[in-house]
Amino acid sequence: NARVNWECELERVGKLQWWDQVKGKVEGFPDSPVVHHIHPVALVGNFQSTPFLCPHCRTDLTISAANLIEIFPQILDADAAGYATALNYIFSKYKIDTCNRISHFLGQCAVECAGFTAFKEVLNYREGDHLWNTYSGPLKRGLNRLHPDWTATQIEKYAKTNLVYNDKELGIVLFGDNAYPGRDYRGRGLIHVTWLENYRHYTEYSGVDVVADPERLEYDRPVAADSAGWFWSTHVINQHADANNPKKVTAVINPALKELNRRRVASQRAFTVVNKGGEPCRYNWETTITSVNGW
Repeated sequence: NARVNWECELERVGKLQWWDQVKGKVEGFPDSPVVHHIHPVALVGNFQSTPFLCPHCRTDLTISAANLIEIFPQILDADAAGYATALNYIFSKYKIDTCNRISHFLGQCAVECAGFTAFKEVLNYREGDHLWNTYSGPLKRGLNRLHPDWTATQIEKYAKTNLVYNDKELGIVLFGDNAYPGRDYRGRGLIHVTWLENYRHYTEYSGVDVVADPERLEYDRPVAADSAGWFWSTHVINQHADANNPKKVTAVINPALKELNRRRVASQRAFTVVNKGGEPCRYNWETTITSVNGW
């Protein structure tokens, strides 16, 4: 019955009360039963490195989820938290470590991954002639690779009629390779890694096989961020960010300068959040917003 159960439990708990038997009798064991609580977050904080400071203005450049939400209001909370951690790591790793550099990096993300909301290039075209005029060369090469016996007329007709609203097949035609059937190497990640050659280069560099699993650049936040930092570093984009030249920064990432103004506006917004009014970076930024510098 209930009383018997209660008495059994009381006896069990009593056997666990061992303090009086050990206090003052075991070397190094405390004499007092006072419990000391340790806050886990505070404990971890004691092991963290010094703040991530801009070498010029000494502003703490550590990116938080709140920072990303302020710069990119459409970002999901989970992505803001996950990418904040990933970004802080790659900014240190690839020397994207000043107010200018981080601001221009984030400015590019406003377009390349739609402000951390889209991590692969979308290839849904609504009109055949527009698709053909945009990608005629790659379409010819891709369809000829897949169908070497087709005539030029067949290729054009197929492209205009069968590849409209057909994201998956269009990706394979434009960015596929016969050695990897069913996969495509369209732009993916934060600053879109595009083409099999670049997927291979990143695989060789990182040891992460994005050739076998190209979608990993979409769903794996640390890999998406690291691939962007790797591209930024290997293409020496920091020099253009240091000069506060959004046009030259963009030209490396998107030679067509697609949506340059959106990138400039986002870079400015990011700078306000990242720099926090720190001098002399604020002054240097404002005085280099000139047409000569691509503004």
